Amino acid sequence: MTTPNRPPLSPAAQAVLEAWVAAQRTQTRTAGRNAPLAAALRAVANQIKPTPEDYGQSPFHAHIFLNGMVYATHEILAIAAELDSQP
Repeated sequence: MTTPNRPPLSPAAQAVLEAWVAAQRTQTRTAGRNAPLAAALRAVANQIKPTPEDYGQSPFHAHIFLNGMVYATHEILAIAAELDSQP
């Protein structure tokens, strides 16, 4: 989805937007009103990926960084689950 006079979205941002739009289109009466937002948050969590530059200078730095990524992903998914549980 591009808009005139705006640069295209990055692949990560596009994936999040598409997840939200798809959830909006398929939302049913049984899904909570927060289902599209929860879907977008799950898409955000799926975009958290390390790159070689993220590992730092030592295995210790890599360990700390990757633990932070796992924690952030877990927290985002917990928010999505909480939103999904709301009517």
